[in-house]
Amino acid sequence: MIVEKLGLELEAPPPPGGPSDPTTDGELRDVIRTGTEGVHVAASKLAARLVGRGMGAEDAIATLQGLFDACEWRERDPKRWAVERKEIGRHVRTAAAK
Repeated sequence: MIVEKLGLELEAPPPPGGPSDPTTDGELRDVIRTGTEGVHVAASKLAARLVGRGMGAEDAIATLQGLFDACEWRERDPKRWAVERKEIGRHVRTAAAK
C-alpha cells in the first residue's frame, strides 16, 4: 500500500459511540444523576437494559424514578427534570415492547 511505502501511520478510527458515549450501567446512572447532556438517551438505554434482564415494567419504572428523584440537577433545572421524569414510563414500555 502507498501508506506503508511512505511510512505513514494512520490514526485508528474512534470506537463506536466515541469516548464520551456512556456504556456501562454506572455511566448511564451518572448521566441521569448529574443531568449532563444525553439524559433522555441514558434513561432509554438503562430502561432497555433493566427490562432486557427480566425486570418487570413497574419495577423498572420505580428504579428509574428513584434515580431521577435523587438527581443533582432537579433543583437547578426543574422544568427539564419534570419532563424527563415524566418520560420514564414511555422508555420502559418501549423497551418492553421490543
